[in-house]
Amino acid sequence: MSLLKNLIVKNKFILLYLIFGGLTTLINISAFALLYKAGVPNVAANVIAWILAVVFAFFTNKIFVFQNKTNSVKSFFVQLGKFFMARIATGILDVAAMYILVDVIELNAFICKVICSGTVIVLNFFISKFMVFKKNAK
Repeated sequence: MSLLKNLIVKNKFILLYLIFGGLTTLINISAFALLYKAGVPNVAANVIAWILAVVFAFFTNKIFVFQNKTNSVKSFFVQLGKFFMARIATGILDVAAMYILVDVIELNAFICKVICSGTVIVLNFFISKFMVFKKNAK
């Protein structure tokens, strides 16, 4: 097996998370742009785009990344709720960190955004893996 193929097979899980994360970001930005250009106010367009992106992320993470199945409608909605709550929490963390680092401490906004975004991506991965889509012990 070639080195590249071996690397892809061993890291398939992470690669899928990154691919669908990239698509989630694309959906968020595209939806925002379309809504905003259509005359939807900034905040409303951003909230709608975020909701669409989180719904997309939930289903792609559930089906393709974590390959998770639920036994009932109730467990599905509990899982969906956990996913949304986790994304809201990391979103608040991102906004708070950016405020402190950029507005209070006055560090470079772009560098801080890259660091905060990377941190949120890692947090979302671990929250999804160990709290939202965790494999139940049989």
